[in-house]
Amino acid sequence: MKKLFCAALLISALFGDESFELNAIKIDIISLIQNKVNLKNIIPQSTPNELAALTLYSQKEAINEHNIILASGKDFVALIDTGYEKTIDELKTALNARALTPEQITHVIITHSHQDHIGGVKALPNAQILVNEKELGFWQEKSSTEGLNIKTFAPNTELINGSGIYAIAAYGHTPGHSVIAFGASGTSEAELFASAQFLFVADIFHAYELQAAAPEVAFVWDHNKADATQARKKVINALKAHKTSFIGTHMPYAKRVKFD
Repeated sequence: MKKLFCAALLISALFGDESFELNAIKIDIISLIQNKVNLKNIIPQSTPNELAALTLYSQKEAINEHNIILASGKDFVALIDTGYEKTIDELKTALNARALTPEQITHVIITHSHQDHIGGVKALPNAQILVNEKELGFWQEKSSTEGLNIKTFAPNTELINGSGIYAIAAYGHTPGHSVIAFGASGTSEAELFASAQFLFVADIFHAYELQAAAPEVAFVWDHNKADATQARKKVINALKAHKTSFIGTHMPYAKRVKFD
């Protein structure tokens, strides 16, 4: 347990900025709300995992941010995810603080269709909604997409022409869960991971300090826990190999981090 716990604490380094530019695209990491990490939602796979979870999350009030991304380019203003329906006012406030209105959002890239990611789409009337081809059916099983301007994408494709924004498959948390690469180029997953300057890893992590060190730990919302574990390992390995900066939806930070 001690080895696991120490590894988790040492695994990231804060950069300290929430807004930055990549290839003439301004990127804002926006936290809409904070949520407590609930120990009951963690599914350990071993006694050391359990002990580490107890050490990390039952002896203090651990808080996750709830992050989305705003990416503003010459010809587009895109959101990656939209937060909950209950955080639409917070979303509008965040846009207003950046001199934007919901009507000015041209694209919404959905990492996956859980309600805390799609809850604000209907407040963005002019946006084209981009969603993974495998995810759309899962979304439609849970809620209506009527009235939305939806376009599906396949993995390893550029989502907005000339943007350098790509989707990489990270299936398991949901059937079409995707991570989003910025400043990337290429046609294969390996090329995109290698070239990406920043990754939004969505729900790869829910208990970051634990899962970064023990990726086999699952969460109750993982649709396919085995696949989610493999996706988490794949993404962690790529982040370590290429020293890529990243952030996820449910992490203790609203700032870029890196694996040391």
